[in-house]
Amino acid sequence: MSSSIKDAADEKITWFDQNEGDFFWEFRAVQGIQFGFNAHTSTGMTSGYQYGYGLEFPAMVSTGNALIYAPLGLGHELQLRMSKALSHFYDPESGIMIVSCEEKIWYQDFSIWIDGFEFEVMVDDYFLSMADMLGEEATEQDQDVCILGIVDDKESTYWTLGDSFLKGYYGIFDNDDHSAARMGFAPHSTSDKKFIEQNRLPVESLENILWELTWIAQIFGPTSGLGILGWVFGNLWVWFFGIYEMDNVSIEVTIE
Repeated sequence: MSSSIKDAADEKITWFDQNEGDFFWEFRAVQGIQFGFNAHTSTGMTSGYQYGYGLEFPAMVSTGNALIYAPLGLGHELQLRMSKALSHFYDPESGIMIVSCEEKIWYQDFSIWIDGFEFEVMVDDYFLSMADMLGEEATEQDQDVCILGIVDDKESTYWTLGDSFLKGYYGIFDNDDHSAARMGFAPHSTSDKKFIEQNRLPVESLENILWELTWIAQIFGPTSGLGILGWVFGNLWVWFFGIYEMDNVSIEVTIE
């Protein structure tokens, strides 16, 4: 096992106990998100937040899925926080966000807090090229079309963590004793990811920053001198109307 793990450090494997009777390999709750190390993302969004009561959902680990599926609108919120002010097209039927490959430089690695532990998801993990996925079937039009590896699964009440989450990690699914089943994770031997550790959640609440995804944030952005006006009017808008964005969509692609 040591040769498969970064620095051959078996003691650095982080274990998560499973409940007896669980049908899937599961985490208890996805708790928060942090983009990079600064207070705001490269596109001016608040970079770190916790989901808080009522928005923390369990997560199923799925080695048979390529993407991350997020429940009940949290996927679309995450997509918008990544792509706001950049070229994007959201397909509501599939829950997929289509983006421009040329704008990859503006996307950031992010951390995701699960059961109190911080996991890393790199841009190369979730920023996926349509041409690479289609292979020989790709057309010239597909060359600048990418998708985000986070899908908005409105009907689900749990996260599904596929390859876009698992890349860079060595996973162990220990079910020798079903009454004491556990799964363990550590960066694999060639991974650039740091070891999984317990870290403090971001302080900001998602509910307090949903206004950044409304059209009001395009006028009174969180990094502008008038950000306080945006916070006031934006929260009123969210309260009465929900999230509504006014985007300039430059990629006109529909997934069938």
